[in-house]
Formats: sequence, structure tokens, C-alpha cells
Amino acid sequence: MTDAFDRVVFGGQEMVFQWGDPGDSAYVIEEGCVEVLANTGTAQRRIALLTDGAMFGEVALLDRQPRTAAVRTLVPTRLIRIDRSHVEEILLRSDPVIQYLLHLLLARFRGTHDATGQLQRLTASS
Repeated sequence: MTDAFDRVVFGGQEMVFQWGDPGDSAYVIEEGCVEVLANTGTAQRRIALLTDGAMFGEVALLDRQPRTAAVRTLVPTRLIRIDRSHVEEILLRSDPVIQYLLHLLLARFRGTHDATGQLQRLTASS
């Protein structure tokens, strides 16, 4: 299955994407390591360290919103790039209930996380 996807190679300390970039793809780490960085307004803060097999960038890919985090490689890293068009093709063939649930979950995720990735207190109406 992964043979159908493009691979992208980054050196160490390279940005994969930045805050505000369009979410046109998600990535799976084939080999290497990345850090996910949140912008706290005055500084960057690491919120995750991901290694082989981890996926990132999927939320912005699915909900078409700008990226809310940045990702930087720590060592030379090979990524499998999953393009939005591939995911949309699969979603269009899926059951409408699954599509609705996915959109609902994404909206809820975006609504309960602030720009730094910290979980906000859920209100009683959630």
C-alpha cells in the first residue's frame, strides 16, 4: 500500500511545515524523528516527539484548516506523503454517516484545543 505514495527526505533540523501553512498533506515517518512544536506567542514549545510509524498532519489535511503547529526533523528523516486528493477520494466513497462523524470529530477536536495544543475545559454543552 505505501508504494503508491511519494516519499520525501529531509535532513536534520529541517522544517516539514510551519504554523499557518495549508494542510494539503499528512505524513507517516518511515525512518527518522520529528518534533511537533506549538507557538506559545513568545516561544516555541515541543508538544510531541514522533518516530518511525507515527502519522502527523492529518487534522489539517482532513478539515482544510491552516496548520496549528510546526514540525521539524531532528535527524535525517524519510516521510511517506499522503496527499489530500487521495484521502478525499476514499472519503467520497465512504458511507455518509462515516463522513458526518469524521467532520463532527474534527470540529470537536478543533473546538476543544487552543493554538498551543492544550486541551481546554469542555463545557457542559459538549
